[in-house]
Amino acid sequence: MRTFFVEIPVFKSHVYVVTGCSWEQYASHMKRKWNIDDDFSYLEKSDATAQTFDGEPYRSIWLQSFKGKPYDYGVLAHEATHCAIRICENKGIPVDSWKTADETCAYLVDYIVSEIIKKHRK
Repeated sequence: MRTFFVEIPVFKSHVYVVTGCSWEQYASHMKRKWNIDDDFSYLEKSDATAQTFDGEPYRSIWLQSFKGKPYDYGVLAHEATHCAIRICENKGIPVDSWKTADETCAYLVDYIVSEIIKKHRK
């Protein structure tokens, strides 16, 4: 299991990333480390998720596996998009149409994905 934060200074935010473990291990880790009161059983048939919590770490991305294959990048972009939308909404930036803030959200997805890949390669 690997864990790390992606800091997003321009939004004064961050995303907690957990990779390389089963959903049960992820659930146990989040309960133990962050005191998250959730049964996480809805993840049983998943291989990834993006979550938002009321307290730290506020946002999390879990990837069961990330080996740098095309599918992995697609899943990462998918989960990063969920986080980016939630961050924008939290900061009062509407992302409901291309006429509002889709470019802001797109840059944020780009940043989250790039930072996760950089940190995962270390």
